[in-house]
Amino acid sequence: MTWTSRLCRAAERPMLWSVLLAAAFVMLSWKAGFEPGVRIIPGAAPMQFNTALCFGLLAIAGLRRHQPDMKWWAVAALLLAALTLVQDYSRVNAGIDQAFQRAWYFENTPEPGRMAPFTAVGFILIAAVRLTNRAPVAILLLGVVVLRAGAALIGYGIETAELYQIAEDKTAMAVHTAALFAAYSTVEICRLHARWRRRTGKEST
Repeated sequence: MTWTSRLCRAAERPMLWSVLLAAAFVMLSWKAGFEPGVRIIPGAAPMQFNTALCFGLLAIAGLRRHQPDMKWWAVAALLLAALTLVQDYSRVNAGIDQAFQRAWYFENTPEPGRMAPFTAVGFILIAAVRLTNRAPVAILLLGVVVLRAGAALIGYGIETAELYQIAEDKTAMAVHTAALFAAYSTVEICRLHARWRRRTGKEST
């Protein structure tokens, strides 16, 4: 096993725990009315409560990767994200945006409590990765998440809203949402690539 493979494996669980703790912090910030915890940058879009919830569900799925209940955590995140996306483009309100927490911060959030469209897509892709054993496909899906999250982070850096908010009537992706997506997906790509190399005999063990 190469040093990069060992590094990827070593980084996975700390990354998952970091995502879980960050998600818990955001959810607690919503509950406690702590504004800096939900929006990080003054005047910027918040990480929605459901966004933090999906990160938490997927982090638990990752931590329980070898357990039979892993898929249910991933399915829960997938369903919540998919329903949000359906709401966004069907103009039907299923009542899930504020089902767990009433929104009180609305910057760049046309529909209170609703996650950004690509945030929902990102969770769907990551959940799909958790539910598939095909490393090349999973790496491709995670690559899409990294690229879009990276674009959002660049958008915040150069103050170009089009890179983190696809339309004025859609919720913007929060900067810490993009950062968590980038970190989560990068480490998972590294792990899956190392696994794929081992299985195809391209890396000595």
